[in-house]
Amino acid sequence: SALKKELTSLFDRKNRERVQLLEQLKQNGVDEQGKKQALAALDERYEQLRKEKVEALTKELRQKHFDEQVQLKQEQLQEIAAAYKELAPQEVQQEFGQAEAKRLAESMQTFIAGLKEDSELDQNDLDASTAEALRLAEEERKAQAVKE
Repeated sequence: SALKKELTSLFDRKNRERVQLLEQLKQNGVDEQGKKQALAALDERYEQLRKEKVEALTKELRQKHFDEQVQLKQEQLQEIAAAYKELAPQEVQQEFGQAEAKRLAESMQTFIAGLKEDSELDQNDLDASTAEALRLAEEERKAQAVKE
C-alpha cells in the first residue's frame, strides 16, 4: 500500500541518517550522553515526519474513498428512481413521487453519515496499527544497535 511504502522509505532514510550521525558523533568524540541526546532528537524528528506522512496519506485516501462511495450511492439511487419512473403507473408516481424523493434523500444523508462515522473508527484503528508497527520497528532497531 502507499502508506506502507512511504513509511518504509522514511524508516530507511532514518536508518541511513542514524548511521551517519553515529559515525559523526564517534569522529567528534562525543560521550555516551551526547549520543543518546542526538539519537533522541533524531527519533523525535522522524516521529513527527511519520505522523505528518500518515496524516497526509490517510486524509487523501479517505477523501478519495468517501467521494467514490458517495458517487456509487448516488448512481444506485438514480437507477432506483429511473426504474420507479419506468415501472410505476403514472397515478402511483404522482401519489408517492414526493414521498419517494424524500425517502431517497434521507437514505443518502444516512449513508453519508454512516461513512463519516466509519471513517472515524477506521482512523482509530489505523492509529493503533501504526503505533504497533512503530513499536516493532523500534525494537528491531534496538536489537540491531546491540549487535553493532
